[in-house]
Amino acid sequence: MDFLKNVVQAPPDPILGINLAFAADSRSDKLNASVGTYRQNDLQPYIFPSVKEAERVLFSQEKNKEYLPIAGEADYLKATQQLVFGQADLSRICGMQAVGGTGALRLTAEILSHAGLNTLYLGEPTWGNHQNIFTTVGFQIRSFPYFDFHTHRINFAQLCEQISKMQAGSALLLQASCHNPTGCDFSKDEWKEILRLIQRHQLFVVFDLAYQGFGEGLEEDVWPIRLFVQEGVSCAVAVSHSKTFGVYAERVGALFMVCASPTQAEIVLSRIKVIARRAYSNPPCHGARVIKTLLQTKELKALWEKELQEVRQRIASMRQLLVSELSLHLKQDISNFSYLLEQKGMFAFVGISSYQVETLKKKYGIYLTEDGRINLGGVNAQAVQTLVRALAQIPDIQHSTS
Repeated sequence: MDFLKNVVQAPPDPILGINLAFAADSRSDKLNASVGTYRQNDLQPYIFPSVKEAERVLFSQEKNKEYLPIAGEADYLKATQQLVFGQADLSRICGMQAVGGTGALRLTAEILSHAGLNTLYLGEPTWGNHQNIFTTVGFQIRSFPYFDFHTHRINFAQLCEQISKMQAGSALLLQASCHNPTGCDFSKDEWKEILRLIQRHQLFVVFDLAYQGFGEGLEEDVWPIRLFVQEGVSCAVAVSHSKTFGVYAERVGALFMVCASPTQAEIVLSRIKVIARRAYSNPPCHGARVIKTLLQTKELKALWEKELQEVRQRIASMRQLLVSELSLHLKQDISNFSYLLEQKGMFAFVGISSYQVETLKKKYGIYLTEDGRINLGGVNAQAVQTLVRALAQIPDIQHSTS
C-alpha cells in the first residue's frame, strides 16, 4: 500500500524559492536583491569579524556539546534580555531561547493559543511568513491597512481607527523597527498613541524584533518595546539574531513573554517549555554561545557595535544612491522619492508592480520579492544602477509621487 499517495505537491516558498530560481539562472549578469541577508560591496556573504573572534574564543574555552536545557543557554538569554530590555525590571519577564525568529513566533502562537487567544491582527503588507505561522495553530487572521501605497507612508489615522475597532482579547502583531517589507516605522509620538489604544481596547501585542541595530541604533530600535514594558503592558517579544549578528544559518533567537507578575511569568515559562519539548526538545548551542561570548566580552561587543554602525552607513549610502538614480533615470524631481529616505533598515519599498518584478526577472535576470521589496543590504552601487536602468526600460511604470 502506498501510504503517501495523497500527499500533494507544495508550491515553492515565495521568498526562499527565489534563491532556487536565481541559482538555476545561467545568465552571468544576474542580480539577486530579494532575500534579506547582508552583503558588503563585493556582494559575497559576510561574517562579522567580531563574531569570528567570538567563535575563536569559544572554541578555545568550550568544554562540551551536551544538551542545553529546554529554555536554552542561560547566559545567552541573560545577555539578550539586557540587549532588548535594558535596565527594566525583568522579574515579570520569562525568556526562552528559540530556533531563530521564526521559532520564537511559533512558540508565541502556541502559548497564546493555549491561553485562549484565537484572533491575530496583521498589518498589510507584512512579512510573508507571519500569517502561516499563526494559522498553523488555528488562529484567525484579520488584516488592517498599515501602508498607503499612494503616499508610500504609513496611513496612521486609518490605522488608529482600525485598532479602535479590533476585538478585545485579540493579539496584534507589530514590528518593533525596520518594518519588513516597507521600511516604514512609527515615530515615538505615534508609538505612544498606539500604546494608549492598545490599553484602551485590551489587545495583546506581539513584537517581532528581527533587525535590532539596523535602523537607528541598538537602543533606538527597541524603544517601543521598552515603552510598553515601562507602562506595565503585557506583551510578547520574538527576537531574531540572524541579521543583528549575521548568523543566519545558526538559527539563534529568543522569545520573551512580559507577564502581569513574576508568578505568572514562571507559570507561562513552564508551559512554553512543554511546547518546545514536544516540538524540538531543546535548542542548538553553537550560535547562542557565540553571541553570549561576544556580548560578555567588552572588547568584542565594542567591535560588534562599530561593525553594526558601518552596516547602517553602507545601507544608508545605497538608499541615497537609489533615490538619485531613480530621479535621474525616471526623469522625476528627486523630492518625489524623498519617502525612501524616511524608510529604515535593509529594505526599500519603491512601489514596483508585480508585472515589473516579473519583467525584471525574465528580461534582465534581476530577482526581487513579488511585492517589489529591494534588499539594500544585499546590493552595491553597480547593482543599484543596473536595477534602476532596467526598471526605467519597463513600460507602464507606476511610481506615484508624494
